[in-house]
Amino acid sequence: MQKGVILAIAIAVVVVAAAGAYLAFGNGNDDQDNTTAVTDAVTDDPTRDYPNEYGRLWIVGNANFDDVLDEKDIEWIQKIIDGTANEVVFNAELSQWSEDVRMADANQDGVVDQKDIDKVRSMINANINSPKQLIYYVDVDGALNNMHFPAKTIMSGYEQNAKQLQTLGALDMVIVCDQSSANKPYAKELLAGVPTFSYSGTFNPDAELVMTYSPDIIVTGTQYHYCKGLEEALPEGRTNMDIVRISSWEDGKTVEGTLTLGFMICKNEEAHAYAEWADHWIGLIDERVSQLPEDERVNILMPRGEYVDWQVTMNGPRGGKYETSLLAGANNIIDRNLTSDGTNITVTDEWVRAQSDLDFIVSVVYGGLNDAQMNGYTNHSFYEESKEYWNDMTVAYGTEIHVIDNMVSQGTTYVIGAVYMAKWFYPELFEDMNPDEIFQGFLDDFFHYDFDVAEYQAGGGIAI
Repeated sequence: MQKGVILAIAIAVVVVAAAGAYLAFGNGNDDQDNTTAVTDAVTDDPTRDYPNEYGRLWIVGNANFDDVLDEKDIEWIQKIIDGTANEVVFNAELSQWSEDVRMADANQDGVVDQKDIDKVRSMINANINSPKQLIYYVDVDGALNNMHFPAKTIMSGYEQNAKQLQTLGALDMVIVCDQSSANKPYAKELLAGVPTFSYSGTFNPDAELVMTYSPDIIVTGTQYHYCKGLEEALPEGRTNMDIVRISSWEDGKTVEGTLTLGFMICKNEEAHAYAEWADHWIGLIDERVSQLPEDERVNILMPRGEYVDWQVTMNGPRGGKYETSLLAGANNIIDRNLTSDGTNITVTDEWVRAQSDLDFIVSVVYGGLNDAQMNGYTNHSFYEESKEYWNDMTVAYGTEIHVIDNMVSQGTTYVIGAVYMAKWFYPELFEDMNPDEIFQGFLDDFFHYDFDVAEYQAGGGIAI
């Protein structure tokens, strides 16, 4: 796996896999009777083998903490039982809901034993038509969650969820989705005939509507934003309509979310193909930008494509676009003025204009691939307005102005946004990289959408 993906992982993930970093569930006594096949302590014994330092498949049972559930996890669980390997306790530390999760305790009964080996083996051998079983995973908030595996039918609740499913080649599993996703030009044909719903101000579908369609899973994101009321309204003890909370854009954990969702719906091959593609390009950016001294890194801000006198809404931490800018090798200086703990940070126009070391302003717009923006602007006309609005910054400090569409600035397409931005930020480092060709390859190989990127870019485009 490309080491560059550590940037996406290190933002908020703590994996206790170094000596002395394991959390004790018992007294850690290595003299315990392992013949009982019960491990009730997590050790930090330096004589034992250590698992991987990070993993992106957040399925409990991934005992060696890598990107795949396989026989190596069974071997690792046996080594834990035998007292020759240390155990992973994973805490993603993403939110107030994050918790410590023992990744080897596949059935979550509090011990690691033969039952966990049996559980993992049944998960490995399952296919889309296998009988359902309850499995556990670490969700987008870092909380221990569960779902009935495998899932065959899906309700998709948000644009980024639908993009993730399209990337996995799974839109044919969607039996109901939000209207906005169904109207996206790249998904419209694939979702033709699928029932849709609209939100009334919140990302919280009506429970009666959900029960009408009765999907196996409702794919959504953090409980901070999505489906909390729905989760409370659905009946307890159900074996479907599981609310699956995985990252489709949050916290730079899109690959983690895609691998985890891919496992749940038996799309492992597709998920790993995407991860390999993302690792390649993000790794390339990191490899080259990491050679730069810190004082040669560019400083940027990312407005949300809307300006009001004396205040500007910026994309901040946990906002998707913010993380993408970091992966492109930039310093996002909204960190200097975090006026709230939300994903959208409102600052004054005056404050922005005082940042004399601001190298780039990259506004996020929302036209998609149909060249129509919500407020009536095309992406290109908004680019022209942005240049005019920030012209005094360009004159005074040399600040460069760009716009990038939300379609490629977060979600599974975030890699495209990072590629375009890296090319803007460090043209000499990426002289050999053609963002249009990379975007075209994504549309061809993952979205299966017939679209000419170069032609679209020539007329304005998605990244200007």
